[in-house]
Amino acid sequence: MREFTNKSALALISRMRGMYGKRFTDQWAGIEPEEIIFAMVDCLNGLSDDELRAGFERMKTSVFCPSIPEFRSWCEAASPYLTENEAWLQAVRFDRKGGSSEITRLAKQAYDLVHMNKDQYLDASKQNFFMFRDSYLRIVEEAKRNGIRDEVIPAPKRVEYKAEPLEKTPVIQHTPEQKEWVENRIKELQEAGESLPKSMFQAYSEMAKQRVEQ
Repeated sequence: MREFTNKSALALISRMRGMYGKRFTDQWAGIEPEEIIFAMVDCLNGLSDDELRAGFERMKTSVFCPSIPEFRSWCEAASPYLTENEAWLQAVRFDRKGGSSEITRLAKQAYDLVHMNKDQYLDASKQNFFMFRDSYLRIVEEAKRNGIRDEVIPAPKRVEYKAEPLEKTPVIQHTPEQKEWVENRIKELQEAGESLPKSMFQAYSEMAKQRVEQ
């Protein structure tokens, strides 16, 4: 993370004055140079060299002189990090989908630090956002200091379930002779005093045993 100093602010003012001339003078008319320097240091501190270069490049093609917040937005447009609002939207989507959507690694770290209040009231949503924003900005600052770039954690792949076809139980086909034997055996068992269900069960069990032994 780069410190934006008074010297940096003076260099930016000089660059803007050289590129925009009267437009720069008219825009800042009535404002003391010290106030402009203070505002620049306060607003632009923390931008990396690459981000500042992106802002300078945008100035080369812009026909109007940017305000200080506009210049910062130009710098951050080329940033490898999401803004706190972009990261928040990712975290909300990630939470609502039960962790099945993509999210950047730094946004995920901030999400893990914040207990997402499930209350549907607006105040609860604001509380979640403020807690997430503060955590995310601290994480991004630390990442910039250590030269760590953010990366996207892809959404987990969906596993398609394919039902295995059920194996059909082969149907046992009886010959006419076997059917006749079963019918006669059922009659014998019934005549011996057995009930019809029990007679049928025993007759078919005996037939199955005979098939195995053959």
